[in-house]
Amino acid sequence: MLRIVSALVILTVILTGCGTTTSVPAANTNSPADVQVTDAWARPTVAADQAGTDAATQTGGTGAAYVTLTNTGTIEDALLSVESEIAGMIMIHETKVEDEMASMTEIGAGGIIVPGGQTVILKPKATHIMFMGLNRQFVAGETFEMTLRFKSGKVVTVPVSIENRE
Repeated sequence: MLRIVSALVILTVILTGCGTTTSVPAANTNSPADVQVTDAWARPTVAADQAGTDAATQTGGTGAAYVTLTNTGTIEDALLSVESEIAGMIMIHETKVEDEMASMTEIGAGGIIVPGGQTVILKPKATHIMFMGLNRQFVAGETFEMTLRFKSGKVVTVPVSIENRE
């Protein structure tokens, strides 16, 4: 009889243990923003085309650069600013066409939003990086560097290839 009672007590303890559940916090499905910067390029400036071999010494004027921004995280980020020694002033612009008239406006302090898991392409006749007061012209075949600063704190320096693209 003692063996039966002992077996029932042990069985009760085992079954009680099987019935308990442990609360495990759910895994965090948000991953930090991580913007990858690829395909940085710029068109040659008009002054470079006109200056020929003296283009490297010509200053002033404007140019534009384009990049692809891919956010591999799930949380959005934003491109806030761009820096480069090639120009006195750099702004992020958006081209809008209304009534067949194109105009450029500066993107505000919130920058270019790059949603989590998505790609944003800066391209001609759309959103682009505008260089004003060039220290040298953009000459096909050459490169320069620019540094992109993001809301997340990420800073990326990339080479910009100067190419004749459409």
